[in-house]
Amino acid sequence: MLEWIRVNKRWAQVILGLLILPFAFTGMQGYLERNARGSNPATVGDSEVTQAEFERAVASQLERLRSSMGAAFDSAALDSPEFRRSILDQMIDQKVVANGARKALVSTPDELLRRAIAGEPSLQENGRFSIERYRQLIAAQGMSERDFENRIRLGLATDQLASLPAVTANVPQLVAERFSSALAQKRTVQTAIISSDDEAHKVEPTAEQIESYYSANKQLFEIPETVSIEYLVLDASSVGSKLDVSEDDLRKFYEQNKQLYATAEQRDAAHILIAAGQGASAEEVKQAEAKANDLLAKLKASPSSFAQLARENSDDPGSKTAGGELGSFGRGMMVKPFEDAVFSLKPGQISEVVRTDFGFHIIRLNSVSGGAVKPFAEVRNQVEAEVRRQLGKRKFAEAAEQFGNLVYEQADSLKPAAERLGLVVQRADNLQRSGAGGVLSERRVLDAVFSDDAINGRHNTAAIDAGTDRLVSARVVEHSPVRTESLDVVRPKIVEAVKRQEGQAKASDKGQALLKALRAGESPELAFGAAQETDRLAPAKGLTPVAVAAIFAADDSKLPAYAGSPVSGGYAIYRITTVTAVSPESDRTRAIATQYEQMMSTAEAGAMIAGMRSREKISIHLDKSR
Repeated sequence: MLEWIRVNKRWAQVILGLLILPFAFTGMQGYLERNARGSNPATVGDSEVTQAEFERAVASQLERLRSSMGAAFDSAALDSPEFRRSILDQMIDQKVVANGARKALVSTPDELLRRAIAGEPSLQENGRFSIERYRQLIAAQGMSERDFENRIRLGLATDQLASLPAVTANVPQLVAERFSSALAQKRTVQTAIISSDDEAHKVEPTAEQIESYYSANKQLFEIPETVSIEYLVLDASSVGSKLDVSEDDLRKFYEQNKQLYATAEQRDAAHILIAAGQGASAEEVKQAEAKANDLLAKLKASPSSFAQLARENSDDPGSKTAGGELGSFGRGMMVKPFEDAVFSLKPGQISEVVRTDFGFHIIRLNSVSGGAVKPFAEVRNQVEAEVRRQLGKRKFAEAAEQFGNLVYEQADSLKPAAERLGLVVQRADNLQRSGAGGVLSERRVLDAVFSDDAINGRHNTAAIDAGTDRLVSARVVEHSPVRTESLDVVRPKIVEAVKRQEGQAKASDKGQALLKALRAGESPELAFGAAQETDRLAPAKGLTPVAVAAIFAADDSKLPAYAGSPVSGGYAIYRITTVTAVSPESDRTRAIATQYEQMMSTAEAGAMIAGMRSREKISIHLDKSR
């Protein structure tokens, strides 16, 4: 099963991309948390979706949407009850499958865990695993390495269980062949367009049509509500930037925290593994050890034969073909006996036989890199930034209290608070409810500046918590309510819109009449374009999914055949002149058949999760998670 996952990584990702590993690498501490403040959003058997992990999942998904949508992102519109319920359902499915993995006693070998972590893209630097990134990730989650690895171990065990449908799904060969042959079929078509522009030129909208369009589509002519604001931002970095930091302070911090500025020692090694796992019999262990000792004797006689002997004898499929090469790794990435042996060797040295839970290893150390501490002069700016950050964080609470008091007590201006705390009054004009990036995309900030008190009273808002160690206060200086442009102003736009609308309708009517005539054997005058070959999966240039569906739905028993569909700018008529079948034995149809089997596996995976979900006792309290 694990070999299937390794060979079919992309397919495993399709099944589990949203279920397991993203959850494992973002917010894993929440998996073990319990919310002491009240009911959690959901309970799945003996597991809970905690309030903290749910809110983190919602925030994480919103942040991903914010990054992908840019200026179009509107957290108010997206963070709806339906959106939150969809996130909760995904998390419930995660718990259901994880519970199933535990009940099925599915385990994860240490070697698979090591490779999963070492292969995680976010932990790579210059194409190699970075122990520094690994430790930073764990620190950011507030976890120990043991808890982190146990969480990943559970995720991988869950992968194994969730991959079962892909392994067991069985599609009858005849069904797969018919499906793939139909999808692989090609048709040659010519296209004639009945232009909506030609019809639109003949349309003269009436006053009644214009008024009707305006009444029915007033939302198209709305100018959104906006505010122009002044605002202050207090954060730990702004507090820290005002503090006096001496050179002695910087050097003292550097001396006390040199490990922060050291490159982690990496060791590049190769090994030969003679497998003898925990389930091996005493005789199997004895034979494996004997073989390892025999190989070691050969290596002592001829050290240069290491790669050849690894290719011929090693039981580690991941490194065997590369002559046993493992690449570079740091402490904590290998099982302890293996690690101890590697870190006791000198470059070029070959170890004695080393026993681990996987069997017997012979290890060669290729090289050592890293481990040196960068000099103070090289990292001085980093040291200063970190000292100011830490000092700013300590002073932030005191500054935050001042900030809150000043913006409240002198509510008609932000200048007193700015002057007292050394902040800059910033301005944002024509700010909409959808936000404008940075702190001005925070929902609490937007809700405050668009509140009745802020708009009508023109007072400073209270100090608003806008994230970790960050406060914001704003004051509305101008407000423009939602308004609709008058009919006189937008009349030219409406005239063009009605013309386009009527032109499209007339082009469709004309096109359908011509299509009917062609199918009846008549020969109306039409300008068909050049012939082009198309299929369902790779449509020819200019053919929409609707057009492709119409072309392949046409009866091909008699050629030429005809089909039609509305298109942007009119109506298209398609003349089908040839139909080409593709052999079931071709690479293309086989590839499609494979995709079909994957589709069926996906359906089976969904059915499996639904079945497991039906057997779990699930309680949902989403109304308490807002």
